[in-house]
Amino acid sequence: GASQVGEGGNPGAFRQVQQALTSADDSATILAFHRNVNAVYSPSAQGAIGTIDFSIDAITFSDGSPLAVGPALLQNGGIYFSAATNTDRTWSTASLTGLTVESFFNLDFFSPNFSKTGNAIAFGFVVSSSGFADLANVEFSGGVDNWSVTVTPQAALPPSEPEPDPEPEPVPEPAPPTARPIFMATATGSQVLTSPAGGIPNNGTCVATFRPIDAGEGGNEVSYRVQCFGISGMFSAQLRLGSTLENGPIAAMLFPVGTPTGPINGLIQRDGDVSTGTVPNDISDVTGEPGDTLLDLMTQDRVYFEVISERHPSGHVRGQAVPVDDTNIVEEFFLATGSGGQQRPESIETDGRCLATFRAKGSEKLKYKLKCWGLEGVTQAHIHQGSAKETGDVLAFLFPLGEATGPVNGVIQRENGEKSNGVLTDDDVIGMTVTDLITLMNVDDTYLNVHTEINQPGDVRGQITLIKTLAGGF
Repeated sequence: GASQVGEGGNPGAFRQVQQALTSADDSATILAFHRNVNAVYSPSAQGAIGTIDFSIDAITFSDGSPLAVGPALLQNGGIYFSAATNTDRTWSTASLTGLTVESFFNLDFFSPNFSKTGNAIAFGFVVSSSGFADLANVEFSGGVDNWSVTVTPQAALPPSEPEPDPEPEPVPEPAPPTARPIFMATATGSQVLTSPAGGIPNNGTCVATFRPIDAGEGGNEVSYRVQCFGISGMFSAQLRLGSTLENGPIAAMLFPVGTPTGPINGLIQRDGDVSTGTVPNDISDVTGEPGDTLLDLMTQDRVYFEVISERHPSGHVRGQAVPVDDTNIVEEFFLATGSGGQQRPESIETDGRCLATFRAKGSEKLKYKLKCWGLEGVTQAHIHQGSAKETGDVLAFLFPLGEATGPVNGVIQRENGEKSNGVLTDDDVIGMTVTDLITLMNVDDTYLNVHTEINQPGDVRGQITLIKTLAGGF
């Protein structure tokens, strides 16, 4: 919530903010958008936006983790935000200058529209806070004052040159290979078959994704990944044969039968078992029909996913496996906001701050982008293994070791073309696969570390956090 306080600001009246985090997971994060209803800019009416300057005074009142504040905006019903800065327990100013359209994104990794075709934009700020391990219902409070946003319109383009004579039409390139199929099941309690009808009312949900490993030969195996949320006491997760109106035999076990799990919010795990791996595509031994495969039956809407729990041994949540377009699926979205105060074993006094985003498509690639502000002399940047309270080994380079850079305000880059964005594959990850790395990111066991010439062990650090488990439209 938020309220206006008459005194104690910087100076005078200020806006007090409060937010509560109910999760006991120290990787949990809450983001709250505060909108200034009087701060509206319309690119279509006032011109395309070139850059934005943002400034705000802020303070943290509550104990524990500090609040972080940063610029945010609302366009077409979607909220977009940029890098957030941790606040102190005395009033301090957080400012960002020269922000462009690429500086803002939403939880689906899209940017707003700053061009002259863009709809009206309402400006504000975002307040974020992170949880504590084994401690739920944590309340955070702080204050903000002297918020300001300055919009600089985009410079007019010079007159266009006359178009040259058209070139001869090129010979068409061969068509690219068809994208690999992907199948998904979104499971809820209302889809479980019961008598009388009505399903199993509960707040649990699961998302399961399936891909052929060898699409060129019809898929000899099927890779899978299952994530569940708001479910406790899980016995097993299964693929079964049947339409939406029938129960059927088990076609594949995705998480083995065993003792009930604790609360699940992500991958299902128990004593080394985890809900990701591969299963055979050939299921003729189950159907009795030679040549029957999981992928074929999924295409025919004849396969469903189901979770069995201690409370609901006949089915806790259920969902039909459906073929979807591979190019439109991002299975995980991760975020890290880095500062010097998060460095371990000792914090670092620095004006630098960084924002890293990661998105996984399947289990073979991890796309990333790292941006920093207020840093100079960056020598390298990595993903490390470890919790927020420990240091660990390097797992992957996000910016290669090399000559120290000049001032950085955005993507880190060198004159030789090296940049802090790209795609990680198995060849880029040290001592493990991309799948293994994503698993560690899901369980709060990785962090971002940016090294500089002055602070060689690490200048800016931030824990990598799962923000969204599924997004479309990429």
